[in-house]
Amino acid sequence: MGSGPSWTSEITKLDSDHSAIFAKAKTAWVAGRTAETRELLKTVVKASPGFVPAVFLAGKAAFFSKDYVRAAELLENTRRLQPSNLEAIIWLAQTRLQIDKDAEAESMVSEALAANPDEPRLSFLMATIYEKKDNLAGALGFLQAAERLEEDLGLIYLESARLRWRLGQNLEARLRLEKAKSILPVNSSLTAPVDTLLEKLAADDKAAKVRK
Repeated sequence: MGSGPSWTSEITKLDSDHSAIFAKAKTAWVAGRTAETRELLKTVVKASPGFVPAVFLAGKAAFFSKDYVRAAELLENTRRLQPSNLEAIIWLAQTRLQIDKDAEAESMVSEALAANPDEPRLSFLMATIYEKKDNLAGALGFLQAAERLEEDLGLIYLESARLRWRLGQNLEARLRLEKAKSILPVNSSLTAPVDTLLEKLAADDKAAKVRK
């Protein structure tokens, strides 16, 4: 993103002109136009280096452009502005791993995991760090922890789907069941009830078509 702004620890807002540019940047980001996103955010971040959403998005865009040094700068400032921003911590840790700052990544992930023990992404990051250290047993331990957490999350999606099915919200139920299937570990005991409810939804759809 070129030369960076003077970083600040003060959170700021945007004026109307830069708000419009930031809106365009978000649209470009969602559409997958990373280079355009970065170009638009240059102006926003330079004008308001304390506007967290723009700085954070610029960091992610730099990461996906494999500009890891710049991504680290932007994500560091996001964390400086919002020390408890878990998303910034996760992205910064991933960036540090890309630039061989493994010890720094491990320190921040370990601290974040102590404060957020139910966050599977942190357990997965620790597994990645341990594998890089060739500590395969330690890596497996963190992966197993992540799997347990994801199974708990899968149960939440399943129960939400079940209630939505009973309320007749079949589309919303199906979306949650698909999400559950995507995150459940292999051989999860929840796979069978998820599939059973999906079959019930399919039967409902078939019956609805017959009635038409």
